[in-house]
Amino acid sequence: MCDFKANLARMICCVFASAIIGHAHAASIDTEPANLVTNGSFEYGQFSPNSLPSGWSWNSWARTAIPVWDETEAREGGRSVKIISPTLDDAQWVQSVPVETNKPYYLSGWVKTNDVAHSPESVDAGANISLLNSWTSSPGVLGTRDWMRTGVLFNSESNGQVTVAARLGFYAGTTTGTAWFDDIRLTPVVPLNPHPSWRILVLIYRDTDFSYTDSSGTAHHVVASMTQYEVDQAANAARQFVENDIPALTSGNMTPTVTIGYPDRALTKLSPNSSGWWPSPQDTVTERDPAFDSVIVIWDPRTVDQITGQSIWIGSAAGLTPAMGTSQAYTTIIIEAAFSYGNRNVFKHEWGHSILEFFHAIGTAPKPKVENHANANDYVNCLTHAPYVWADETDANPIPNSIYNNYSGFTHDYYSGMTARAGEPTRCLGISGEAWAYGGPVANSANPSMYAPTQIINDKVNFVVQSTSFNPTQVAGGPAGVFTINAVLTNKSSEKIWAPIRAVVNTLTKGNTLLSTTDGNGGVGSKQAIDAGSDEALTWNESVAVQFRIGLATRYGFSFLVDIEGNVPSQSE
Repeated sequence: MCDFKANLARMICCVFASAIIGHAHAASIDTEPANLVTNGSFEYGQFSPNSLPSGWSWNSWARTAIPVWDETEAREGGRSVKIISPTLDDAQWVQSVPVETNKPYYLSGWVKTNDVAHSPESVDAGANISLLNSWTSSPGVLGTRDWMRTGVLFNSESNGQVTVAARLGFYAGTTTGTAWFDDIRLTPVVPLNPHPSWRILVLIYRDTDFSYTDSSGTAHHVVASMTQYEVDQAANAARQFVENDIPALTSGNMTPTVTIGYPDRALTKLSPNSSGWWPSPQDTVTERDPAFDSVIVIWDPRTVDQITGQSIWIGSAAGLTPAMGTSQAYTTIIIEAAFSYGNRNVFKHEWGHSILEFFHAIGTAPKPKVENHANANDYVNCLTHAPYVWADETDANPIPNSIYNNYSGFTHDYYSGMTARAGEPTRCLGISGEAWAYGGPVANSANPSMYAPTQIINDKVNFVVQSTSFNPTQVAGGPAGVFTINAVLTNKSSEKIWAPIRAVVNTLTKGNTLLSTTDGNGGVGSKQAIDAGSDEALTWNESVAVQFRIGLATRYGFSFLVDIEGNVPSQSE
């Protein structure tokens, strides 16, 4: 535990341990499921840089890429494979693997890149782990990145064999650059009990700065900017949706975590939709962290034309959600729907699209898929056979058994696997508890190290304060100003500490509030996420900077104590 005792003249800091028991949402996995890929570490075979590791072969669409079995670079062990593409190509290290039919699997691997370019074609896949002869692919890694894990969930359907590819490029997505691959895994996904927790990333783009030409040939340069109040209201609505609405709507079958990000750039690219525009997955790819199961984008379409001074609403709907298959779920919501509608119905509806599409693609929910663009009397509760009250409730006027009520009604029932078509009122559809138990695009049994139970790890870390500062400016939650603490967290143990890593408020006195919290109201029990880096882990002696912002109720001395929680699985990757 860290005790920060402060007044305006000086601050005294000390670090000591606390015997507080951590809380967990996910089940422990004592042993990792078997890897079906042969020699996924590329360690075995008669080595030379120009030869093939045991179990692997090589393909190159343009026949210009260069394959290298590399013993100078590896994520673990002594070897990896490399693809060098000096000109546009789709090149792959491949292996055919037997699988069971109609089963969910998770395909993953570690990727390192150097100058991997955006594709001039329609698919910008970069370096990826994929299945040949299908569109199944992990999120692409572009540019220059150190080792990072990426993966994709899929259903084998009628296939008794799949061909795994460590790949630079894709169908209609040739690219250039260099990529290394290591620790390729193909793992069956099984249900967990209790259920894994989806990790949801909310990206709030404060600014829009976009240029386009309309159908008449007129050029427009439009700009929009949210106020700080609107940003704060959007963040609050997103937290309430993730922390309160989703657990209620799923009948407790899923308890997600939320991270809110504020990109430091404007939205400068948008995609056309109907008569307007929206931020498609390609437009936000830079900020869409593949370690999250779901991304929710909040953006501002209320623009002003910088040429004419005319106000132009450039959106096309309150929310849009594309079908992403088994990949990271993706939802967009306009700022107005995030704070001024008097409800979070757009969140519930749009995120409902994303989960219905995901569970339909992975094949773990009953079929047919529920269509949430429904009409009155299309669906009923499958247990009572009662129809729904086809009305939109608000926070000020909740309506039981209505479309968006958290505890009963249409959205609740398809989030909980309890709705049915009116013509087949006893056949339950939607996302059942068993379907939720399989996890999400990332949070599933194939990622045990990332979703083992969190625990208090004070004895495994050092937490040292580097500097402090005080700003007397009054802010929301800090009428007497803001006290900032800059600290460094270091893993002093021999074990990897896996994300999520958080600082948990044990004590915060004098009515003060932790403004930098990412989970909770800023008081005791609130948590602040700590970034473990792209590999989602802290290794021995690895350090990370942490900043606490404390809103002061008064300018008197106070105590601030935190515990550090993280994941230390019985077996790491």
